[in-house]
Amino acid sequence: MKNTFLIIGITLSAIVNVIAETEVEKEVKQLILDDNAYALKNLKDKAK
Repeated sequence: MKNTFLIIGITLSAIVNVIAETEVEKEVKQLILDDNAYALKNLKDKAK
């Protein structure tokens, strides 16, 4: 019985970690895209 609870706990922990990691990855990707868009805008403004 204890082993069953341990396995369930480990599985749930792994699922939560995967979900949290994907959320962080999404935020990081969005920050990179925003930064790239800002840099591109500045380059276009300097070219004028």
